[in-house]
Amino acid sequence: MFDMRYHIASLVAVFLALTVGLLLGSLIVDKGILANQQEGMLKSIQVDIEKINEQNNLLRQKLDQLERFQSQVLPIAVKDRLLDKQVVIATFSPEQNKLQDEIERGMELGGAETFSLRIDTEKLDFSNEELVTQLGATFNETEAVGGSFERRFWDRFASEIAGVESPVLTDELVGSGLVSFDTSAIPVKNIVIVAATKKQARNRDMLFLEAIAQEEEIRVVGVEQTTTKPSRVSAYKLRKVSTVDNVDEVAGIISLSYLLSNPEVNAHYGVKSTAGKFMP
Repeated sequence: MFDMRYHIASLVAVFLALTVGLLLGSLIVDKGILANQQEGMLKSIQVDIEKINEQNNLLRQKLDQLERFQSQVLPIAVKDRLLDKQVVIATFSPEQNKLQDEIERGMELGGAETFSLRIDTEKLDFSNEELVTQLGATFNETEAVGGSFERRFWDRFASEIAGVESPVLTDELVGSGLVSFDTSAIPVKNIVIVAATKKQARNRDMLFLEAIAQEEEIRVVGVEQTTTKPSRVSAYKLRKVSTVDNVDEVAGIISLSYLLSNPEVNAHYGVKSTAGKFMP
């Protein structure tokens, strides 16, 4: 009997609660309280949006002013820094061509003569035995295969563009469309290696950089964009190569010009945690 009374009381309490809720809900709607709250919230949101738009417009104006300022400062900052210097900019995939062109324009503002070295790593397939045989025959390397051949390949290629060896391999690469390069730039004295961004090319830029860094007569600088992920700077630093991690910005072009005009300096410039300073 006690259980039944308890059950009935629970049901009555539930129905009372529902009734009270319905009454209060209708009262709020009838008096427009909820509608007023919604209207107030919308007005508040509109005010916030207007403030954000105003701030965005102000930031856009400041950014436009900064970009105009930088475009005027760049020619002055790099003027005559690279007179009588030849600079080669090396990339590893067609996606980097636009950035390569921008770097070349920056170096030319400093008075440099620029050359592009475009290595198509997608076509340069060292698992292709026929290709390995074809390339190896140019410099009498017929025994090595796979990774062993690839290291000897990069060492030989570096020696050729440094002018140490006859450019027989380089001529074959250019003739086969694996590399785009004006061989009149040989011997190369200054080379900018743009960090590979495609996963399959990342070990290639490192092998090339290591081979080039062994050539004492060549000034090597490793560069990347602010958006390059993962960053290659740490790996380049381990090879004692100077770096610029924001070469897609005016400040990065100025830093690169400084490094190329001061070959005795080993430094790391940019905006990432691996940089020693923002600019020289």
